[in-house]
Amino acid sequence: MPTAGLVLERRLRSGRYDLLMAIDHLLEGAQLYGKAAQDAAGAGDSEAAEFFGSLERGSRRQAQVARELLERPMPQRAQVHAAVGS
Repeated sequence: MPTAGLVLERRLRSGRYDLLMAIDHLLEGAQLYGKAAQDAAGAGDSEAAEFFGSLERGSRRQAQVARELLERPMPQRAQVHAAVGS
């Protein structure tokens, strides 16, 4: 019977963990960029506000793509790869 550590390691290797981390970081960045856009707009710097707004929108789009990938079944070779533990 596999140990909890081995099971966790296999899950981490599946790529799902990487997608979850990417989503987390992208959304965290989007929040920061949104705040920066608001701050720039409040200071009257429309060019910087548009720049940070663009970064925020891009991060949110990328997070959505990562969510969609996360919802797809794993490719067969990744399942085999995870099962053999290599």
